[in-house]
Amino acid sequence: MKRIIILGANGYIGRQLSQGLAGEAGAHLTLVSRNLDAARFAQICPCGDLISADFNETDRMVNICRKADIIIDLINATPPRNAEGAVAEDVENNLLPHITFFERMAERSQAKLIFFSSGGTVYGNADRLPIQEDAPARPISPYGASKLTLERYLSMFHAAKGMDYSILRVGNIYGPDQPVKRGQGVIPALLEAVFEDRAFKLFGEGRAKRDYVYADDVIEAVKALIAAPDTSGLTLNIGSGRGHSVQDILQAFRQWSGTEPEIDHQEAGAQEVRDVILDISRARARLGWRPRVAFRDGLNRTFEHYAAHHAWRGR
Repeated sequence: MKRIIILGANGYIGRQLSQGLAGEAGAHLTLVSRNLDAARFAQICPCGDLISADFNETDRMVNICRKADIIIDLINATPPRNAEGAVAEDVENNLLPHITFFERMAERSQAKLIFFSSGGTVYGNADRLPIQEDAPARPISPYGASKLTLERYLSMFHAAKGMDYSILRVGNIYGPDQPVKRGQGVIPALLEAVFEDRAFKLFGEGRAKRDYVYADDVIEAVKALIAAPDTSGLTLNIGSGRGHSVQDILQAFRQWSGTEPEIDHQEAGAQEVRDVILDISRARARLGWRPRVAFRDGLNRTFEHYAAHHAWRGR
């Protein structure tokens, strides 16, 4: 039986992964998070183990993880937008605990570690689109620099100590039930603003393209990676292979709802990257994976789910 541990299980993708992997034959899940909602996870993953633990408790985390077969690392101590001006805080709360954990695990465990990196901020402003995994990595934000630094340490521990790892550079994940959290998630931010009769904050003109990938497709990519042979040291882009802007999202919402959202125009951040479209051909070739949910279909599913769970006068 494969022993799979999800670190950061209480986040959006952690909850989706927990539910998606819970039904996998021959898998036993352990869900780890600092603030674990035990009642909620008992419904999502009734056969798994639930552990409330802080990632900074390195000894405890290593003891929890060292006998695992697969570790999925979703820990994000510093969110993308709020990382500006908080470099020292990110180093203390994210980089150092991660590096210490990686080093200890490389020495004490044979587990495979799947690290969720960033498919946009790691590359920075790319020279060409779509972006391949071997394109220059030139992050322009502390969040991207932090993710890239951790990727480099994983590579080092792989070379020096034989650590088994794979990196998923994931695009902008979206889908039903996604909360608005710490500067992440433009789609739930729009829905929350409209349903609460507030103006939606639009940073810049909203025309920069991002690679949005539906949560279910990300889960399928993780399943394919777990099942695939010979993936140690592999870095993969996981996205849709297409680019869409916030203006595209607003237009889709207008067509779905028949209403016009109120917009609060804000200045774009200095560390916002330009267009991001990921080349996903390596994931297709190595995992036999491809995204199956089209952007407009995924948006409509997300809109419908939100409307079903929130009172709204608009539709």
